Amino acid sequence: MSVTWNGGVRPCLGDADLIPVRRQGGLPRPDTGRTMVTWVGHSTFVVQIGGLTILTDPVWSRKIPGVRGRLTPPGVAWSDLPKIDAVVISHNHYDHLDAPTVRRLPRDTPMFVPARLKPWFDRRGFTDVTELDWWESATVGGVTLDFVPAHHWSRRGVFDTCRTLWGGWVIGRSVYFAGDTGYGERLAQIGERYPGLDLALMPVGGYDPHWFAKAAHVNPAEAVRGCLDVGARRMATMHWGTFVLSSEPLMAPVEQARAEWEAHGLAREDLWDLAVGESRAFTPSPTPATTRPTSPSVTLTTTQSAALTTASSAASATTPLAAPSATLPTAPSAAPATVSSVTLTTASATTPSATPSATLVTISSVTSATMPSVTPADNPGVAPADNPGVASEDNSAVTQADTPGREPAEEQAPVPVPASRREPVREAGRRRDRETARRTAREGATARASAAHREAREAAMSRASTAHRDAREEDATGAPAGGGGAREEATASAPAAHQGA
Repeated sequence: MSVTWNGGVRPCLGDADLIPVRRQGGLPRPDTGRTMVTWVGHSTFVVQIGGLTILTDPVWSRKIPGVRGRLTPPGVAWSDLPKIDAVVISHNHYDHLDAPTVRRLPRDTPMFVPARLKPWFDRRGFTDVTELDWWESATVGGVTLDFVPAHHWSRRGVFDTCRTLWGGWVIGRSVYFAGDTGYGERLAQIGERYPGLDLALMPVGGYDPHWFAKAAHVNPAEAVRGCLDVGARRMATMHWGTFVLSSEPLMAPVEQARAEWEAHGLAREDLWDLAVGESRAFTPSPTPATTRPTSPSVTLTTTQSAALTTASSAASATTPLAAPSATLPTAPSAAPATVSSVTLTTASATTPSATPSATLVTISSVTSATMPSVTPADNPGVAPADNPGVASEDNSAVTQADTPGREPAEEQAPVPVPASRREPVREAGRRRDRETARRTAREGATARASAAHREAREAAMSRASTAHRDAREEDATGAPAGGGGAREEATASAPAAHQGA
């Protein structure tokens, strides 16, 4: 059972005393303008950012179902926690969503969870639960929480495999919390949408044997590559040293992560191989001018840039801006979702994005006079499905060419489009296709086995009948001695042939 559950033999726990623990007798607070993370253990961090205290996948229990108890105590005592301003959950596996810990939280704590996981919290009396799909975002206390894809899966019971979503979080456009993930293209997609991340909280354990776990868990080498793919300056290790989930030696994850980090020539101080309970802080880098590029960038010539500046000034002077509540879509649980704006890149500088409604109105006011045609071919790697705010067939919002003497088109209020849900839907479709293929193969194999068994049985019965008839004919014609032996042999061959069939 242990081998089946873990994919291999569990390691010896003799080196558990080597796992570093540094409980500081309380939770340190960061200086103003700085962000601090404290590793509680496994995938649980206390993230202090923008004046808020946020928990990631909180697990304070001594034991979780299916595995032995904790190797190390929680790095921060529950009684030392301040008021929790938000909790983010990556997925519903027991080592990331711990019911006893969740029950210790006040029921009005803001909970941010993957799509279709809200009912689990509703049943436990939580009143402020926001569920998000991939690439959707919400805001709490001025800090944005963006739910991003991961290579993983979900299950909590026997019949609910992949019934709820899974993913990671980008907190304050500065900290990437991976949750659980295998290595794949989604990490690079996160880096493209959120440039300039300061810190990646990456799992490094639970990977051995790798052939068994690689679809859902990165190994240390893949964790370092994943940090580089998301473009984070620093990496903090997690998902090791707390629960025994796989068969690698207990200290191997962090030791191999150090070796891989050094092999890539990266600065040692940027690898945060935290001890349990250790805290570190950093000053966030300035937010890049281009964030979440969910719409293609448009490169303008000097002449077009000047025309855009003039038209934009005129539009801002004459076009009243609609209230955000009238134009922005809402997230699944009535929490406001962020609508990404189209970012315009000139030949000399990048135009910072304004508020969503202002940017959308300005663009719709000037596109007919100044913006060149843009097609998906001009932006390789950006699929129309990844850009819900841009028309996918003719890019009607930005396709009117620069025509001298032509009157600008009538202004139209932008129509907000909800974030795309196509990728999870495609995965569900592929899963259904696999199940159908397996069912078809199983039915075909059953039919072939039944036909073979029927044919063998008929052949055996035919041979036995023939032998018995021949023996009777020999007796009737007065065959010499030995005919009885033939009859006995024929009679004995019938059950033997049937048994062989």
